[in-house]
Amino acid sequence: MKKYVYLCAMMLLSLDIMAQIDPYDKNWKTVVFDDFDQPNRQFDTTFQEPDSLWTAFSHWNDPSGVTKHGDFNNNHQIYHWDHCLIDAPKSVLKLWANYEQNTEITCSDNYRLPPPIFGKVYNCDIEKRYLYFYSGMIESYPVYDSSLSICQLNNEDGINETPWKGRFRYGYYEMKCKMPIHEGAFVAFWLWGAKSNYYESIDIFEHSWEFTDTTVHPENNVPLGSPRLYLNRVHVADDYKNVFPVIPNNEEDLSGWHVFSCEWQPDHVTFYRDSKVTAEQRELVPSHDLALKVTYAIDRYALQNNTVGYPPDWLVTDTMFIDYIKVYQLIWDCGTEEVLSCQTDLNDFHYGVKKSINITSSNEDVRVADTCHVTFRATDFFEITGPFQVDSGGELTVIMQECPDANIEENSSHRKNSTP
Repeated sequence: MKKYVYLCAMMLLSLDIMAQIDPYDKNWKTVVFDDFDQPNRQFDTTFQEPDSLWTAFSHWNDPSGVTKHGDFNNNHQIYHWDHCLIDAPKSVLKLWANYEQNTEITCSDNYRLPPPIFGKVYNCDIEKRYLYFYSGMIESYPVYDSSLSICQLNNEDGINETPWKGRFRYGYYEMKCKMPIHEGAFVAFWLWGAKSNYYESIDIFEHSWEFTDTTVHPENNVPLGSPRLYLNRVHVADDYKNVFPVIPNNEEDLSGWHVFSCEWQPDHVTFYRDSKVTAEQRELVPSHDLALKVTYAIDRYALQNNTVGYPPDWLVTDTMFIDYIKVYQLIWDCGTEEVLSCQTDLNDFHYGVKKSINITSSNEDVRVADTCHVTFRATDFFEITGPFQVDSGGELTVIMQECPDANIEENSSHRKNSTP
């Protein structure tokens, strides 16, 4: 649909993608704000923690719930609850990995499994091989909600699946972390929703010392496995797009603290590092509900000479630190044709992505005061047909954007703080 924006003189218009979401943009709502500073939060043998934000195992497409080996048997660890530690005094979550034993860890070793959840019983997968490591992961906790309409979830595929909360569709996702950088380390912050009839994922950040330093990435002449090279990726069905951002030499490498994030909208995915855009994808955009995950694994095939016969020193204690995880989602109000025709306090305005916004005031009652920052979002048009004022020091941003084709499930009720 063609979009029109009508502007009066001296009004500021911005159609640029923000460097990250604007903290003054009230069209966003806080869905997850976890800085891991609450006492008495620890994962236990149920693979869960008291706030019910996260579990320490994967719920989808893995019969064991705790192990992961990949298509080419390249990840060789058991994700386990006691490798996810919440350090409240330091306000961090620790995911750590350790070398367990020289021989393969198999079902006969009786490694512990998650308890049944929503009728799904996890079993030790006898097909898993090359398991030598224990390591940590978290995934957004799936809460069964019978009030959600099954047909509203993935209805374009006609999938009759269980309605979940703790799954996300569109939004802004951010994590601050630092990690071990060495042979074998494989770290990822991602959205994932593998099903039998489709695969979609967004790798907000991924780093693996999977290749030797003698292999140079053709696009940027940086050795693969470099502590300054990582991956952004969007994967839809059998198609995917990889981008390898490089951290400049004048900035701290991946072993230091960095903020990784992405904005996922119906028509684009934009990636950021430390508030800077690193990649954007508009051709491949996931459209299903996805789980949010952080995984820290050990890749056996990335070890020197593919050897696990002895534990290198770094495997004695090997920890990834997460300072916080945030999720924001836009307020979708795409059917509303908003008309501002009388005195309006924009601090109390019901923000959200509207179908249209029309300012028709006749006596300058609609204004952006000094020190105020106002963002309007609309799909069809933004129009000013009457007096409207932006005071000196005030800021107005207008963003024209797409709305989803179908209703969005507001399917994530976990909140820890009310404001960014």
